[in-house]
Amino acid sequence: DNVYQDGRGDLVLKAIRGASGMWTSGRLTTSESFYQTTVSAKILFPDQSGMWPAFWMENVSNEIDIMELYGNHSWFDGSALHNSRYQIHEGYSMPHPVRGWHVWTVKWGSSDIRFYEDGNVYYAARTPTAFRNGAGMRVILNLAVGGAGGGTVPGATKTNIMLVKWLLVT
Repeated sequence: DNVYQDGRGDLVLKAIRGASGMWTSGRLTTSESFYQTTVSAKILFPDQSGMWPAFWMENVSNEIDIMELYGNHSWFDGSALHNSRYQIHEGYSMPHPVRGWHVWTVKWGSSDIRFYEDGNVYYAARTPTAFRNGAGMRVILNLAVGGAGGGTVPGATKTNIMLVKWLLVT
């Protein structure tokens, strides 16, 4: 119920509030790990209080937030490099609201990591030493609900979706 194709070519990650008030939500993780690679996806993120959608990569030690939106409206949507203890190596907050369909890309190289919105670089950082250890990362798409990043979900909200047109790893 939480992850499916909509018949129009989109992958749907859906958050659903059950009759008990508990939420279920969609998350996909690649079975393969990738090291110093390029990852792109065309995504339509939801823009609503309480939702915490993300396109990211992780392993046991590190994380690359390719694009993460915060429904708490206290944190800025953006991209980050951090370790498993959430100590930020580098981070970037988007200077504008993230609305509509966009192609999000990260190019993870040995010397730098570059982030793109619709083919335009918006952020680049030197590759942290911890990211040069040869350990690959899995690619993750998820629509989380609530929590520190999502914030309070409005009582009237029963469902929300994140749409993915395509995902490419090269």
